[in-house]
Amino acid sequence: MAPAMNAVRHSPRYGLLSYPGVANLGDAIQSLAAKRFLPRVDVRIPRERIADEPGGEGQVRLIANGWFMHDPRQWPPHPAIAPLLISMHFAETDFGRFQRWRARPLDRLLVGAGADYLRQHGPVGARDAFTAEELSKRDIPNYLSGCLTLTLPAIALPREDYVVACDLPAAQFGHLQRAARRPVIAVSHTGKPHRDPDAQEAEAEEVLSLYARAAAVVTTRVHAALPCLALGTPVLLVQQNRHERRVSDVAGLVHSAEARHFLSDRHDFDFADPPANPEHFRPLAVALEERCRAFISAP
Repeated sequence: MAPAMNAVRHSPRYGLLSYPGVANLGDAIQSLAAKRFLPRVDVRIPRERIADEPGGEGQVRLIANGWFMHDPRQWPPHPAIAPLLISMHFAETDFGRFQRWRARPLDRLLVGAGADYLRQHGPVGARDAFTAEELSKRDIPNYLSGCLTLTLPAIALPREDYVVACDLPAAQFGHLQRAARRPVIAVSHTGKPHRDPDAQEAEAEEVLSLYARAAAVVTTRVHAALPCLALGTPVLLVQQNRHERRVSDVAGLVHSAEARHFLSDRHDFDFADPPANPEHFRPLAVALEERCRAFISAP
């Protein structure tokens, strides 16, 4: 009798999203949050080329978190990618009244094959209420997961006597310098785009270390504010546009102030004695941890 033929089985491979040519450290910070759940990184998957074949044998497990995406023609992902759809935000780009003929990225991502993909691999973990609402409008199963950066581990570093201003406009930065009564360090999440994902991640880790040691952080950036919750650094989110849902949804988790209120000191954030962050994010962080660990450890 001929010996039985055994199906070829490949060991699991693990992928991590990368962002070559994208000048936004917030993306790299979100990948650092995903990376800590992976036993290793076997393949880097550029977000803007996620439909491309990832190479190698067998499927690639990918925690598909973050902001999607500049090029909606690259959605859905390649069939070799086995995704955990979690902590996702679909771009709400508004092209203005003179370009209303242009389809928004989410109007391309959440229809046809893109929507079918999300239904097949869902439910989708929505990073914010805006994304959850857009998914529900299209009958795509979802739940509010929050952002994976809420699971970043605290960094055991002593606090130092400085405040970080992340991407504050000039008038707000000057106001903070006068109000803080301690040194203010300016940083930005935008700069020279990296082609090397390791260099991009190293820069993101350096910025997180700066946040972890700060007495406080004042920022306009979602992915400075949310990591500070996880790091335990007091943070104030300054909303430039209270109607921007991606930011306003986050404002409910942190100390926040509209730009005009920040400039007129109509807020309760004391820079001399920064208040502890709210704890509303904790249940979201625990659930995110559980889902990611279950995904990675599944047979």
